[in-house]
Amino acid sequence: MKKYLILLVLGIASLQVLLSRDPTRFQCDIVIKYKPDQIFIYEGDNDIAGGKKLSEIMKDAKKIVRELNKKLNTIPVAFISPKPSLARWDLKEEYIELNLRFEKYAKRKDQVDFINIWPVMLNPEGEPTAELFIEDGLHMSKSGYDLWAGEIKKYMK
Repeated sequence: MKKYLILLVLGIASLQVLLSRDPTRFQCDIVIKYKPDQIFIYEGDNDIAGGKKLSEIMKDAKKIVRELNKKLNTIPVAFISPKPSLARWDLKEEYIELNLRFEKYAKRKDQVDFINIWPVMLNPEGEPTAELFIEDGLHMSKSGYDLWAGEIKKYMK
């Protein structure tokens, strides 16, 4: 039976859970101990909102792929794009640019996929679909998670 690990750490940037700020120490034991067949990482949303540079987000993403591959022998990794949200719509240009960078990176790496959930979360006017979010306009509703589940399943190997 295949084992998947999906990192959707609420309130904390997923890569920050895996990467220590101490550059000599890698904090991914929680991932490695499960020996998943594939890893899905949602990253960038809180980082962008917190003012982190896109280049730093990508640097961390590349590091995590390198480290996971060292320890788990070229494991497939899928990055889930930062989602469009009502609460952070003012940051949409940065989100779009980060999504382009993730997509470009994934095209160059055989074991890396990019799941772009951005377009499926937009309404016909090109704005976030309100029904996919709870009242705060940031966190997803059951409908939002159901939509994600359908998109993520397409990439399960």
